[in-house]
Amino acid sequence: MAEAGAATVLEAGADDPPKPRIPEKHVTFLDHWISFLIAAYIPFLLVAGVLSYFSFEIAKGLKLDANITSLMPDGVPSVDNLKTVIDKTGGYNNAMILVESPDPEIAFRYLDDLGARIRQEDWVTSAEYSENTAIFERNKLIYVDQEDLQEMDRRLAERMEFEKKNLDFSVDGIPVEVTIRDAPRTRPALEFEDIESKYRRKQAGSSTTKLFTSESKDLTILVVFPQGGTTNVKYSRKIIRDLEAIIAESDAQSYHPELRVTIGGRIANRVASFDSIMSDVKDSGLWSILAIFLVVVLFYRRLMAIFYIGLPLSVGFLLTFALTKLVLGGLNLVTVFLVLILFGLGIDFGIHNLARYDEVRKSGANMRTALRTIYAKTGQASLLAGITTTCGFYSLMLTNFKAFSEFGFIAGSGIVLTLFTMYVFFPALMIFAEKIRLYRPPRFSQIQKKLKTRPFPGVGPIMGLGTVFVFAAFYLAPNIQFEDDFGKIKTKVPEISETNDKIRKVFPLRTDKAMVFVEQLEDVAPLVDELEKIRLSRSGDDVTIEKVKSIYSVVPKSEDQYERLEAIDSIQQKLLEARRLLNDFSTENDPRKQDIEEALQYFGVSPLTAQDLPTAVQRMYTGSPESGGYLVYIYNSKGMSKLENAEAFVNDIREIEANGKKFYPATEAMIFVDMINLMKQDAARAIGVVLASVFIVLLVALRRLKHTIVVMVPVVIGMLWMLGLMVALDIRLNIFNMVVLPTVLGIGIDNGIHIFHRYQEEGGRVFHVVRTTGGAAFLTTLTTMLGFAGTLTASNQGLQSLGLVACLGLTCCMVSSLTVFPAILQWTDTVRNARS
Repeated sequence: MAEAGAATVLEAGADDPPKPRIPEKHVTFLDHWISFLIAAYIPFLLVAGVLSYFSFEIAKGLKLDANITSLMPDGVPSVDNLKTVIDKTGGYNNAMILVESPDPEIAFRYLDDLGARIRQEDWVTSAEYSENTAIFERNKLIYVDQEDLQEMDRRLAERMEFEKKNLDFSVDGIPVEVTIRDAPRTRPALEFEDIESKYRRKQAGSSTTKLFTSESKDLTILVVFPQGGTTNVKYSRKIIRDLEAIIAESDAQSYHPELRVTIGGRIANRVASFDSIMSDVKDSGLWSILAIFLVVVLFYRRLMAIFYIGLPLSVGFLLTFALTKLVLGGLNLVTVFLVLILFGLGIDFGIHNLARYDEVRKSGANMRTALRTIYAKTGQASLLAGITTTCGFYSLMLTNFKAFSEFGFIAGSGIVLTLFTMYVFFPALMIFAEKIRLYRPPRFSQIQKKLKTRPFPGVGPIMGLGTVFVFAAFYLAPNIQFEDDFGKIKTKVPEISETNDKIRKVFPLRTDKAMVFVEQLEDVAPLVDELEKIRLSRSGDDVTIEKVKSIYSVVPKSEDQYERLEAIDSIQQKLLEARRLLNDFSTENDPRKQDIEEALQYFGVSPLTAQDLPTAVQRMYTGSPESGGYLVYIYNSKGMSKLENAEAFVNDIREIEANGKKFYPATEAMIFVDMINLMKQDAARAIGVVLASVFIVLLVALRRLKHTIVVMVPVVIGMLWMLGLMVALDIRLNIFNMVVLPTVLGIGIDNGIHIFHRYQEEGGRVFHVVRTTGGAAFLTTLTTMLGFAGTLTASNQGLQSLGLVACLGLTCCMVSSLTVFPAILQWTDTVRNARS
């Protein structure tokens, strides 16, 4: 009979003596399931292997989106606007090759050769270390304001009038002076220095080439523009690798021993930031997982504990990320570190299972009894803890902030799948270990037996100190601060910072400007006018806009050009007349003739268009060739890392109405402001939803309000301590570590559930519960902390703070669960016993 087979315990292991059969009426579904596992443990282990293989094949296709915008929900205007600008302009990204040399001429020669080689690549649009400014030099009079041109024309006319009425020439070497009656006697000065000084900084000067060099001439930059958009990391990496290969082939030291070449620019920064994150995950993951395994080995005092717990954990881990690939498609800046965090989270079920399995087996019970205990006893607590934690994580999916919602989905799914693998494949693995005599039950000491009845010590002092700490935390918690300096939560890669500092020596303008894509040229001028009104409406520290630049910064408006060309033509006619007079009346070597000839080369110009500009300048103001529009740049007057500055700038430019249309500038500062506002709203909602869902699940499971409140005591106290310590240690909340608050709430409840469940099972005996289940709770908290601790070494300071806050919160919840909570339970037992 199958039922009879289910009731026998002969399969329990070679060391177990035969046991009497269980009466038929006591055989339950659980007994049937255990018998089925004993009979089919090998197929179960094979299924685990197959699931792991296919999950790995799916999960290895996961991609990381390291862009900060990936944390924002779809449809946010600030994100959509930035994406539109990037699509229209190709991101205006470039790679910069920095050449440092004590001899500028050698650097130029090297860059000539290097640029020629780079331009041979099919992905290159341009590669130049200079800008041809001849067009600006030739047309510099078009950039002079109409009023100044008219003033120049007036001064020239006045001087011409004087010269005509005061002729001074010679005939056959005889000086002749002719003065017309009533002619002015004082020669008017013909000086334009005051006008020239106004435009000297705007004009290219006498040179027709602008070199991309530092003031000291020891640094020159070759700017390389690729074809198409470069937001794809794979394409960006190809560009950098091609450039590195070309530079390696160029043998820079053969030009000069001290010549140094590095690659920078936005494309290089993107690749370096991405590589830094991946390096963080790999390095942190390695030491984090090794540390987790080390504490597991030390706790169980045998190496095989890693095998018993690690195998089912790995299956759940791979299943989780395979599901992530199928549902979400990839990871973001926050969820990528779930690779570490989930390892510490998922191992909790295995730790409790193995600890209880060992405890039952070392008491003399057989394998079947141990399996039945981890299902019927530990399994109940684990299921309840898993449900509450999963509900906590899944509640985050109700938020819009993707750092919350996607974190919640992956972590919640990881808990569900790991719980499944730990209660399907862990028992099968233990059966296998028992069958081949790999598993040996620990020995049970008499000292442990005596300690089972010992009461939990120090109840009064613990409750007293706990109360003091709670009141102190309650006082401090409302003063918690939010990090308003975005620069303190960015990824810091030393190589990027050093290279960017050098680039600013050549290109000093701010890079955190806002951009507006304008489809019609007729809308550019009205938009610029509106922005100028905003700029001029502010004064002192309230100024948010430093300058506005558009195509009209390099190509004057058509109507302005035609007005100026009339004035230019008027001046030209006077110069031509002056040349005729000098030819007729002056000597052949008169220096004024040369002055006039030099001046006339700037006349006879035609209206200037965007197509006349150098390629690099065209791209700056018109985007990619296929975009068919124009770009307007709004330069902020203050750094955007400070939230106060970013909000003021964003509030001024968020929506601009001009020419009957609405325009929406795009800038990372706007996304930063929107992200913080969204995160603040969602964080409060997430904590409320998690707290409510955990409370409801506990109430349904425990069926008594009193028990529900008691189980929630340690996590509420732990959260209060965490917030109080954050204030005391000046640890501020930010867009990264805010995800930890609801997470700690969901995870921190587990210890209370396991301890309370074991407390009820034992009928009291608090000290014994803390020594057994409490020990496992300590280990699970420690492994979870080690998972989060992997982010402490991240290059992103925000992720570092995520790990710090998580470790602080989990520590507080653990201390509360292992001290204050048992003290409360012991006190209630003492009071109840005294009454009885």
